[in-house]
Amino acid sequence: MIRLFLISILLLSPLFAKENIDKKISKTSSKLHSFSKNYSNINKKMAQTAKAILKQKRELEKQNKYLKKLQKELQDKESSYKVNILQLKTLQNVQSKLKKEQDKIEEKLIFLIAQSVSLSIVLEQNDPLNEN
Repeated sequence: MIRLFLISILLLSPLFAKENIDKKISKTSSKLHSFSKNYSNINKKMAQTAKAILKQKRELEKQNKYLKKLQKELQDKESSYKVNILQLKTLQNVQSKLKKEQDKIEEKLIFLIAQSVSLSIVLEQNDPLNEN
């Protein structure tokens, strides 16, 4: 009886082993399938991230070009500003000189008008005497 039991165990053990192996294969297959899905999802996410990084890189390059353009414009405006300030100072000096000259001319003109009026008054006073 023991022989029969041992023989039946030996004959049935490959069947149990086959079921056990089939379960292990099925588990491994499902794990591989799950890993494959995860790997695929990770690859998609990495591709999206890479695209986003490249897009940001291009945007950053555009911003850097624009910044350099603005810096050049700023330098040009600063140099133009300095030239304009120098011109303004020169024109203010010229204006000040012209104002002083105008004041002198007005003073002379007033003096000449006063002289002319005085002379005219004196001459008018002398003319009535000559008539008398």
